[in-house]
Amino acid sequence: MVVKMRKFNINIDYHKNIAFDWEIRLKGLNNYNDMKQFDHNFFAVLKATTDKKIAYVFDIFIPKDKDINEAKTHKEFSEICEFIHTVDGKEQTNFQGSFCDALKYIQKHFKG
Repeated sequence: MVVKMRKFNINIDYHKNIAFDWEIRLKGLNNYNDMKQFDHNFFAVLKATTDKKIAYVFDIFIPKDKDINEAKTHKEFSEICEFIHTVDGKEQTNFQGSFCDALKYIQKHFKG
């Protein structure tokens, strides 16, 4: 059985060239408001699908090493997915990795 890799968009929002928030959003997800919030408290918003997989992560602060290390202890963050970072509608980076890899990517590219 072949399991299809889930795809996520990485968005870093800027105002006057200063990053002010970021998100990792399941591709095609329009509304996450009715989704269950994970019990983990290391990011402002962390939403789950009905099968308890990550669907949405959001924060206004750069991911800290301690938060990424904490995330590594939770199996949800080890899922391998495809992550696509676009800027102004143009794909900048496309990579496969875990959510921790995506958080490290945001940490490196978040210019606050």
